[in-house]
Amino acid sequence: MSNQRLVRMRLSSEQKPVSDLSRLRKMSEKKIKEGIKKDKDAAPLSVKWPKDAKVIFPKKKVPVSLRVDQEVLEFYKHQGIGYLSFMNAVLRAYMNNCNNHDHHIH
Repeated sequence: MSNQRLVRMRLSSEQKPVSDLSRLRKMSEKKIKEGIKKDKDAAPLSVKWPKDAKVIFPKKKVPVSLRVDQEVLEFYKHQGIGYLSFMNAVLRAYMNNCNNHDHHIH
């Protein structure tokens, strides 16, 4: 285990949003689409999910110690804040898919 300290942070109501919504509201649809095309961060996701895949975030979670491959953990950590919830959502989607197709792992 590394000595890295993890800190959970929440945005306060005092923080101003990063987006300039008043400027965006004044832009034409054409200008917005041009801006999206120029923005490398606005590229569509390359993940090929099934059309019926759903991400579900349950309300209550149970703490658990889980051992995963280092590469798996690094992948999810690179997803950013909420990576553990994302891992849970992927596991839930897999579970739901198995339940819908009567698959059981023994």
